[in-house]
Amino acid sequence: MRTIDRRLGLAVVLGLLLGACRPAATGVPSQTATEGLTAAPPRPSAAAATTTPPARTADPAALTIEALQARSYGGALEAVGPLGDSGTNGFTRTEFAYTSDGLRIAGYASVPQGAGPFPVVIVLHGYDSNYQDYGLLNYTQVYTDDLAAAGFLVLHPNLRSFWPSEPGPNPLCTGFVVDVLNLIAIVEAQAGQPGLLAAADPARIGLWGHSMGGGIAQRVTAISPAVDAVVVYASMPSDERINVEQVYPTFRGDLCEVAGLALSEGDFARISALDQLEQSEAAVFVAHGDSDPVVPLEVSQTLCRRLEAAGRTFACDFYPGQGHAFTGEADESFRQAVVDFYAAYLQ
Repeated sequence: MRTIDRRLGLAVVLGLLLGACRPAATGVPSQTATEGLTAAPPRPSAAAATTTPPARTADPAALTIEALQARSYGGALEAVGPLGDSGTNGFTRTEFAYTSDGLRIAGYASVPQGAGPFPVVIVLHGYDSNYQDYGLLNYTQVYTDDLAAAGFLVLHPNLRSFWPSEPGPNPLCTGFVVDVLNLIAIVEAQAGQPGLLAAADPARIGLWGHSMGGGIAQRVTAISPAVDAVVVYASMPSDERINVEQVYPTFRGDLCEVAGLALSEGDFARISALDQLEQSEAAVFVAHGDSDPVVPLEVSQTLCRRLEAAGRTFACDFYPGQGHAFTGEADESFRQAVVDFYAAYLQ
């Protein structure tokens, strides 16, 4: 069933999503076991933060949706300690770290009070040019707090290279995708066991992604059948043709490692979530401001058209006068819409 939301008097059912480490010769390597977790890496020096790495190469075949579906995922998640105002709003917030292909990925969990089991929502942040000095609690906290207060167990990883997570291979931002897929596998393996995921329900998993995170969420959704519902908020394109030409070159330090990477039209078709919408049955909520100066509204309009053509369950809301991050009543409306969306599709 396709759905239409009508907040702010402007809802559009259209249909698609347009177009988001040092790679080995075969691209992003498969998961490897580690003996426990190391301490957080030190903050990089100013010189390191401004150095552009040399051109690298990766095997495009290792970056395709099919290849990422075929490989294995996993790791180990451990609690580090309380974070921020934990326990004051009906949930606890705890810093965690987990292994993702041998890298230490940091983040936090916001866990509702009670026995559970609770649906799980993984929240993915956007790009920040200051990623080597990023920190854990950022602009996405208001969204994680909303969801935890509404009864969702929220996991917010800092994707690789976003401090205090370690840097690692990331051709076409595929390392980010792998970090999320490893976290999903950890949820499935550790849910119900003592620890941070004791109250997690692995049968109900959602994704939320803003900007760059929205593009990553779309690729993960095309790969993992565990994802039941995804929110893409002011998302970058999920067409890797556009990202390679217009988006990734703007990321400082060749963060998504496109320098020296040669891709054919066939490669793009096999890698882009935009071309793989039939791979998932997850419900999709697309939200975008019609005055976004960073990602054009057309990106989400195209996504919505393609979702409709693919027969997917989806809702699209375009918010008048809103930019890349919503403010005021529009943001409040969006945040409530997100809670309502997950309540409907993570039952």
